[in-house]
Formats: sequence, structure tokens, C-alpha cells
Amino acid sequence: VWSGNRWDDYRGYDLDGDGFGDVPYELRSLSGELTAKHPELRLLAGTPALALIDVAAHAMPLLQPRLILRDPHPRMGLDDPVREERRGGD
Repeated sequence: VWSGNRWDDYRGYDLDGDGFGDVPYELRSLSGELTAKHPELRLLAGTPALALIDVAAHAMPLLQPRLILRDPHPRMGLDDPVREERRGGD
């Protein structure tokens, strides 16, 4: 189930302060799609070349890769018991 997870690259916001993002998290990877279609490109996995392909895909809507997963309620912040204690939380 992809709901309520924490994503390190999530760029959303939490306006109502409930601890969950107000914008769904969507994972898309043009480099992943390309390496799946062309196995010979796996040699370049983790290189700046494939990272640049993903950056270009995010910048240009024409290169929009296929949706891999979607989390409608991504978790925000860190679960820190010390911080919760200071705020008076459970």
C-alpha cells in the first residue's frame, strides 16, 4: 500500500499541519523507463548522465515519464519522540 509513507524526495507541503502532505507524491523516472526498455543502458545506472535525463524530464513536460507509483497521503516531517515530548505530544 502506497499511502502514508515518508519519501525523502517529496517536495510537497502540509498547510493544515496534520503531518501528511497536501499534494500526492508521484514517482516517475525516465531513466528507469529507458533502462527497462534498453538493458544495455544499465551500465550507466547511477551516473550523472542518467540523472541528467531525469532532471530534463522534470523540466520539460513533453518528456513526462510513466507514473511508477502514487502516494495520495505522503507523511511529512520526522517521527522524533524527543520533539513530540517537548511539544506535549503522546
